[in-house]
Amino acid sequence: MPGRGRGTKRKTAREEEPERLSLLEDSNPASNNIWVVGDSLVRWAGARYSVRSRNALGDDIVDWDGHSGLKVEDLHSKMQLGVLKGKSPKMIFLHIGGNNIVNTNVCKIIRQLKCEIRCIFENFQSAIIVWVFILPRLSWLWQGKGSDLACMNRKRQRVNRSISQFMLTQPNGRSLHIKSIDKGTPGFFRADN
Repeated sequence: MPGRGRGTKRKTAREEEPERLSLLEDSNPASNNIWVVGDSLVRWAGARYSVRSRNALGDDIVDWDGHSGLKVEDLHSKMQLGVLKGKSPKMIFLHIGGNNIVNTNVCKIIRQLKCEIRCIFENFQSAIIVWVFILPRLSWLWQGKGSDLACMNRKRQRVNRSISQFMLTQPNGRSLHIKSIDKGTPGFFRADN
C-alpha cells in the first residue's frame, strides 16, 4: 500500500529549539557556580580548563570534580560529600556511567542512575541538573579481548537515550548531547588506562 513506509519522526518542541541556558543571570554570588561531576573525562577537561589564560565563563566558578574510574555506585558518596561541604551550585553537570558499560547490565546502570539522580534532585532542589551524554570511546576501560566495541556502543546509546528521556521529565532536568565529539575525531581522545 502506498504511504505505508517509514514516515519521518515528528520533532517535539524541545527537539526543534534547544533551550539556551544563561549562566550569568543569577545575581547571587553564593549560587553563582557550576559543579561538573564525572569520570576521567571531567578530570582532564578540568585540568585543561585550569591552564587556560582566560575565564571563559565570566563570573561563574566551575568546580571540576572528576575522578578516573568513577562509577555510578560512587556517585552517591560524591554528592553526599558535596552536601556536607555546603555546596549550592546553580548547575550540576553529570558525566558518569562510562566505566560501568563493560561489566554492568544496562538495565542495572539505568536503574542506579535514575535512583542517584532522584537523590540529587532532592538535595539540590534549586539547581539545574544536566545529564551529559556518555561519549563514544576508542576502547573501554576493563574491556576484555572478547568484548565487542559495537556492543559497548549500543549499551552506551541505550543508557544515554533512557537517562536523557528521564531528565526531560524533571522540571530542572536537562540533557546535553555533544555531537561534535565522536570516534572520527581521535584528537579528542586519551588512552583509557
